[in-house]
Amino acid sequence: MKGLLTFLMALSSLSSIATTTIKFQCSQTDVTYMNRFELTGEVEVYDSQVGSKTTRFWNENISFNLTNAGTNAQASEQIELNTSGEVKFFAPGTFSENNEVILVRALPKEAKGYFVNLLLDYPGNNSSKIRTADGREYKSTCKIVSKKSCIFGDSLNDLQESSKFTSKEIGDFFVASRIYEGTHDISYDEDFKPEVTKIEFTHKVTGNKYYSFNTFEDQWDGGNTIGWIENAAGNKVSSISDGDLYGCTAY
Repeated sequence: MKGLLTFLMALSSLSSIATTTIKFQCSQTDVTYMNRFELTGEVEVYDSQVGSKTTRFWNENISFNLTNAGTNAQASEQIELNTSGEVKFFAPGTFSENNEVILVRALPKEAKGYFVNLLLDYPGNNSSKIRTADGREYKSTCKIVSKKSCIFGDSLNDLQESSKFTSKEIGDFFVASRIYEGTHDISYDEDFKPEVTKIEFTHKVTGNKYYSFNTFEDQWDGGNTIGWIENAAGNKVSSISDGDLYGCTAY
């Protein structure tokens, strides 16, 4: 019992809010008189904050190279940053008549001395910039490659009530926990075999099947329901905490 209580306390400390992943790419200009850069990256933000004025991202990877002005200038080696920063959303009509524009910014203290200021889907060219510690500035044009949210919604209840899925209860089983699989707290899964309800969900459009494994304590009101979701290949694609979903990789 003590081990179970420790497990539940640790689980409750995790964020259990569904997220949206924004993937982006910056392409450098052909104008040789300008310092320029190429970049790829992605940030993850909470669904509840998408479209709000400003939110944060933490510990995301971006990769870029820098090219100094000049006809024969060579691009630098690839620079890899694990950084945190700010995301700001601008509604259609603010900068672009029809499109949302997203600002992704990381300050030098968060990005190993680089100031990163990316305007995604801004209508003008070369509106994004990276400034180095010595004050040299590089420009590029950045676009949103994809913006994906969890296909299940924010909670187990969302999935169970979704018109996008059909569902079928398979039964109740005692199984080895996979709640912390893929995290640094995976040790909490050891020797923990909860009794769970297994439900098969079939996506109506694609036919893809997913399986939820969740405890049924207070499952109707969200309560302390914990568990995970797998795809048909047996890969974990989401965790369940207090009935909410987190770490979702099914889009």
